[in-house]
Amino acid sequence: METNLKETQSYTVGLCVDAGSISITTKSFIEKMKGKIPEVEYIKIIECKKGDIIKVFIDDCYIEKIKGKFKVFREDCWREIIKGKFKVIEDDTIFIGDLCYCFEEHKSWMDLLSATDYLQHKSNDYTTVNTGGDGCFDTVITVYSSAL
Repeated sequence: METNLKETQSYTVGLCVDAGSISITTKSFIEKMKGKIPEVEYIKIIECKKGDIIKVFIDDCYIEKIKGKFKVFREDCWREIIKGKFKVIEDDTIFIGDLCYCFEEHKSWMDLLSATDYLQHKSNDYTTVNTGGDGCFDTVITVYSSAL
């Protein structure tokens, strides 16, 4: 990690899952797909600035963004789990949680799933990890910033 970055925010949260996955994306992407970030305690939203680095740890596996693409590294476990870092490319609200909570209308949710091949399509707009089921996942999120 760049040495001029300072830890500015740290959170330990339980992310609830109802659609079998956890995503990291932006408010801009959710709104583009006709969704809305809900005001609930079982997701995490973070206001970030361009250049911030977000580190996310959920159990023991990890995801890393390499050359503009997200690469998933799986360990021998029954589900994929996030442990990686993400660079914020523009000021935005970052969403971490189950995207199903952002789509009240069934049609909008199905349109998102169709457009993204059920969140499996590789994209710079989001990354999604299959949790292997529903439940609550302990998560540590740390934000590092050079804009102090």
